[in-house]
Amino acid sequence: MSQGIDDLEDLFDNAPCGYVSAGPDGRITKANRTFATWLGRERSEFVGRRFQDFLNIAGKIYYETHFAPLMRMQGFFNEVALDLVRADGSRLPVLVNAVERRDEKGALRFVRITIFNASDRRRYERELLEARRSAENANAELQELNRTLEERIAEAVEARMKSEAALRQAQKLEAVGQLTGGIAHDFNNMLAVILSALNLLERRLAKGEDISQYIAAANDGASRAAALTQRLLAFSRQQTLAPEPLYANQMVAEMSDLLRRTLGGTVRLETVLAGGLWQVLTDKNALENAIFNLAINARDAMPQGGRLTIETANSHLDEAYGAEHDVKPGQYVMVAVTDTGTGMTSDVMAKAFDPFFTTKGPGKGTGLGLSQVFGFVKQSGGHIKIYSEIGQGTSIKIYLPRYYGAAETRKHLEAKARRRA
Repeated sequence: MSQGIDDLEDLFDNAPCGYVSAGPDGRITKANRTFATWLGRERSEFVGRRFQDFLNIAGKIYYETHFAPLMRMQGFFNEVALDLVRADGSRLPVLVNAVERRDEKGALRFVRITIFNASDRRRYERELLEARRSAENANAELQELNRTLEERIAEAVEARMKSEAALRQAQKLEAVGQLTGGIAHDFNNMLAVILSALNLLERRLAKGEDISQYIAAANDGASRAAALTQRLLAFSRQQTLAPEPLYANQMVAEMSDLLRRTLGGTVRLETVLAGGLWQVLTDKNALENAIFNLAINARDAMPQGGRLTIETANSHLDEAYGAEHDVKPGQYVMVAVTDTGTGMTSDVMAKAFDPFFTTKGPGKGTGLGLSQVFGFVKQSGGHIKIYSEIGQGTSIKIYLPRYYGAAETRKHLEAKARRRA
């Protein structure tokens, strides 16, 4: 039993908080070692004195006016922040709990006062406050950094947009230079033929000789010049179209014999025509010329022979594809010309529709074939796309808008084509 009492005394004296017991008269009868150590006093100094005697002046007044009546009324109070005065006069911030203990008859036996050292808590609160302020400052700095970064990104984007605009302008100027140079070169050749034929015609006419071949040569040069003009109009989307409702399957079938003779024996022509193909509203001759131009290019890309496939299908271009390729979403009829030839590099594909751009040797191509196809498709409200791999071949797909109004008159159709142009 004595050992148990010793254990309880040790626990009371060395508890991490202060314990004070006061009698019914409010005077201290016992204080533990922890409390005495905090205040730098001997334990005997507390006996016979009141707890409020060790508070600072403000604390004494507050205790007498608030907590003493509260104790009499309810018999306890909790977490009261007060300042005790140490023996050296310094202050010790504490949190105080007090509770009355009564016997079975209700008579007050003693008041137990528990004191917690609030120095660490206040330090923690200060550190927490400082940490919050540091976090707020860091957050403000981060926001400022984000604003600065956003401004720099905006400036970089603006600078890039200006650079891209300047590059596009330079590319436009380069294309215009290439266009004018090509036109001048081709027209110069055609005019040379015409002028030469007229000169010889004049000489032979003076001698009374046959002049029919020179008239034919002049007519041929003039015809080539007219054809060049028509191709330029197609590229600029200003050619005169005669749109009419038609089924691409029927048109491709009608072209098959001519295409086979044109392609030669080394190129095998195949057609894959979709069932239930929708109608399109377009110029039949222009579409035939487009397919013919694509077929000739495909033949030239297969010098050792190969397979050329013309395919038709109903297609739907969604909004994502339309936004990416600048084409109106909706239903289209696709006509694809695919070869098993040499294929194109990415650089060649990027320039394939440019006027006078050609990979063929001198005198083997004007460079206007694909640009004419491009102009016709765009003027018809359609879309054209190249798919190609080196050594695997090329597929060029034309998308023309599906036509619904079969009852429209020819005059109305032509008016729509002019508005679209």
